[in-house]
Amino acid sequence: MLPLFRLECFTSRLIKHECRVPALLAGTLLVFYVPEALAETLHVKTSTSSRFVKIQDAIDFAKDSDVILVGSGTFTENIDLLGKAVVIRSEFGAQATTIDGGKKGAVVRCASGERETSVIDGFTLTNGRGDIDFSARRGGGIFCVGSTPTIRNCWIVNNHTEGDRAWGGAVYLTESGPGTLILEGNVIADNSSYRVGGGLCLLGDAIVRNNKILRNSSLNGDGGGIYSPVGNIVLEENLIEGNVARDRAGGAYFLRPGPRQGAVTIFRNIIVSNTASTLFGEECGGGGLWLFGGTIEVRENTIAYNRATAANAFGGGGICVNEVRDPIVIERNIIYRNQEGGVDCWHCEQRQPILRRNILYANGVDEVLSEGSGVFDASENLFVDPMFCELPDNDFGSVAGASPALNQPYGTIGAVETPGCGPFIAVSVEETTWGGIKKLLSR
Repeated sequence: MLPLFRLECFTSRLIKHECRVPALLAGTLLVFYVPEALAETLHVKTSTSSRFVKIQDAIDFAKDSDVILVGSGTFTENIDLLGKAVVIRSEFGAQATTIDGGKKGAVVRCASGERETSVIDGFTLTNGRGDIDFSARRGGGIFCVGSTPTIRNCWIVNNHTEGDRAWGGAVYLTESGPGTLILEGNVIADNSSYRVGGGLCLLGDAIVRNNKILRNSSLNGDGGGIYSPVGNIVLEENLIEGNVARDRAGGAYFLRPGPRQGAVTIFRNIIVSNTASTLFGEECGGGGLWLFGGTIEVRENTIAYNRATAANAFGGGGICVNEVRDPIVIERNIIYRNQEGGVDCWHCEQRQPILRRNILYANGVDEVLSEGSGVFDASENLFVDPMFCELPDNDFGSVAGASPALNQPYGTIGAVETPGCGPFIAVSVEETTWGGIKKLLSR
């Protein structure tokens, strides 16, 4: 009778799986290796002849490092990545492949510790209602709890969270842990939440880069485009346009009471035509940006045609700063034609934001206003026309070659391209109506 032997396996640094079994020959140890399974590409198609006709079926079957390639068509389902480090990619892009949540929950759920290697690439994500967190609907399009996937090249559109404490019409992130949510190259448009964060609700670390964040709404709260009360946030090279908050922050809301709540960098964004209705507060509204606390940098952005409305609001059509506890730096931005003021600081008696090397022009009541006895730490600001290029062809990223935004020793002001559209192609917009500007920007 042959003796029985115990199979001993371990993972080495160089070889994934190594197993050993004692040999029958005295003093000899046989070693053999079990190679790690190779990554596969799994195909999902609407055809009934396909191995997978549902994306979730492919996710269930997949292992880490697999690629799930999805064909064209509409897939009515709600998918859960189940913590797997897989790439889910559409074969022909967001215009051809849609995941429809059917108003049954979040279109995409990540709640099993997914990290940046879990990727959603190139889908339209629509008709999501959100999943339940703290007894409320959150994350109509994408729901992330304790997870930080990568979302790129997607159209996250027409998702809605309803109910008194509903947050994050398009994307909801909380408890990000050691990872960082990456949102890159997406269109995030026409989403809404009943309470806060019509577009994005970010309660964790995130990089938001090169997205179009358009026409999102918070129906009874703050942050039409973005709402973020905690986390390290990088907001870079986005177009944030046409978002509406019933209360504060039409474009983006960042509250950082102390350094433990994280730092915010807002760099080279175009923030235009957003509205804060300010119905519930008695402070500045922040049509473009609403900032509280500190450890916030706002650099090289173009902030134009935003509005802060309502009789009990106190300005801040472009930027509202509500109390400074740690440094808030507003530097080298174009702040242009915002209704009810360019920059307003509320409760700034003890400490003021740094307002430096900006262009502020034609911002209604006041270019710069500080409520109470506080004053801005302001230097080298210019109160001149930035000379944008011809409006019908301009996305507020182009100025004339002779613009003061391009000719400063400390570098470019605003999120504008160089060398500009020509030596003297400044255009007067004095006679352009607000309705005409909205029509141009809605194209």
